Amino acid sequence: MQEVEAKLQSLERAAGAAMAMSAPVTPLVRTISAEGGSALLVGGSVRDILLGRPAKDLDLEVFGIDAESLKAILGRYGTVNLVGQSFAVFKFRPATTTELEVDVSLPRHDLKTGTGHRGFTVSYDPTLSPLEASRRRDLTINSISFDPLSGQFIDPQRGIDDLRARRIRAVDATTFVEDSLRVLRVAQLAARLEFEVDSSTLELCRTIDLHDLPAERIREELFKLLLKARQPSTGFYLMNEMGAIDQLFPEIAALRACEQDPEYHPEGNVFVHTMLAIDEAAGLTTGLPTNKKLTVMLSVLAHDLGKPPTTTRVENGEGRIRIRSINHENVGAELARGLLDKLSVFTIDGYPVRDQIIGLIEEHLAPPQFHRSHLKGHEPGRRAFAKVVAKCDPELLALVSMADIFARPPLPKDPAPIDYFTQRIREFGFDAGLPQPLLMGRHILDAGIAEPGIAMGRILKTVYDKQLAGEITSVEQALELAAEIARDLDA
Repeated sequence: MQEVEAKLQSLERAAGAAMAMSAPVTPLVRTISAEGGSALLVGGSVRDILLGRPAKDLDLEVFGIDAESLKAILGRYGTVNLVGQSFAVFKFRPATTTELEVDVSLPRHDLKTGTGHRGFTVSYDPTLSPLEASRRRDLTINSISFDPLSGQFIDPQRGIDDLRARRIRAVDATTFVEDSLRVLRVAQLAARLEFEVDSSTLELCRTIDLHDLPAERIREELFKLLLKARQPSTGFYLMNEMGAIDQLFPEIAALRACEQDPEYHPEGNVFVHTMLAIDEAAGLTTGLPTNKKLTVMLSVLAHDLGKPPTTTRVENGEGRIRIRSINHENVGAELARGLLDKLSVFTIDGYPVRDQIIGLIEEHLAPPQFHRSHLKGHEPGRRAFAKVVAKCDPELLALVSMADIFARPPLPKDPAPIDYFTQRIREFGFDAGLPQPLLMGRHILDAGIAEPGIAMGRILKTVYDKQLAGEITSVEQALELAAEIARDLDA
């Protein structure tokens, strides 16, 4: 808290950062002012500057000038495209830099004309004042603006006070509840900023029906939470308190009532364990590309979805009741498919996120199981590791499994199972994935062993299995085995 407060106490320093960020558009802002209007830096970038955080997006709101006049002014300073006809939003690229894209908008009216997140008629109104425009913002900390010409922050909703208090607070109780997406935005922002949610705002969130939210908007807010929060569990606990998990993610809500064996999971129920695990995963995935980080985070979030339908109490023969969840990894993979369907998650930047998540959930127990076998003197073979690597990236599996193992306080965080798994993966040469088959169809054709068809497919599969097991190491050996298999098939 002290770090945030210290940065907020120096508004002069924050103003300097805002001036520097606005510099590429300052000539534009001066021209808008000369023609009777005003342009203010708005949105999350102002909030982040005040918090001393990196600000990436540059958003300008222009007052006192109509859309056609604004478009003409923008055209003098760079390229401009209209992306919101009814509420006049322009994508603007200054001619002085090709790397910056600025969202330039006119103040808008949001008229509630229907139910749900999409039930709005939106229109722009250049006559609105900054005070009136700030009232349509969702949260006070997002309603602060900055004037690049005067170097002053404009804060009619006392957002700076809320930043100092590390508080999330709605601007207007009447309009806040009209947009259901704000519930998820509150949760992910509170987690990312590590702020508390004002009690009245929390109560407002509890009253909002979320069933109208489209998959892409849920996914967008969920991804922000998983990617940007140091402890994503904070957002999930807030969603749980606000009723959002029950409405949107019943498969996650079911984890709350699923008990675990206290010997292996002294931390509590499956929901508690999952929350601890995603926080572990957030730290373990630092530095990963976004698509792979999301793959790990979603896998950890869903890794125990199969426990509620598979958990039973059994007697161990000594009169002691144990809690078991047999085959929960495979049942959970199927439930994860449904969750990914709802979120419309498939590939990200060409990476097979969905397929990897399913494989990671199915195999998340493999590293500790292999390690237990090793400790008992039963060394898992190359074939067992190859089976796992065929389903998922072993580097990501190590992270998913480690998050699972570490999320069991007060049990110690024992990295031995993961160290053993990664060492064996390297020894087998599987750290870059499975090797290419030594034997190809053309080899079989050239040798006259078989023609294309079912028999050739069986031969190739059998030979490749032997290669993965380390029993075949050359094309010559592969051809010899292929000929033997072909003779057996003909017999």
